[in-house]
Amino acid sequence: MMTINNGHASKCLCSSQTDDDCRRDLLHELSKRLVTVCRCHRYIMNANGNVGAIDFWSNIRQQEADNIQRIQALLFVLQDQQATRMEPCMLCNPAEPLFAPAVHLSHSTSRRIPVAT
Repeated sequence: MMTINNGHASKCLCSSQTDDDCRRDLLHELSKRLVTVCRCHRYIMNANGNVGAIDFWSNIRQQEADNIQRIQALLFVLQDQQATRMEPCMLCNPAEPLFAPAVHLSHSTSRRIPVAT
């Protein structure tokens, strides 16, 4: 998102955009980890009683289940932070201009140009 302040373009560093990117990243990672848990369950079934393989895939599945819980907790925190954020972004909606004009024109120096009708 680009904003223009007094003729100068600047990249918006608005936290809502950052939150959207973060949420998208977390949801993507959550999806991958859910698929991994299902895959580990299938690998455990395919181990045919091989204790070493069953232990390995069970450990991986547990690690991914823990990661899923952490990602879900992060998503809830992000949602709460966004819901409680009430102040507008100072870069998107500054109370005062970020860049002051270099020259001020007074009324005496400006000219009226007649408009043809």
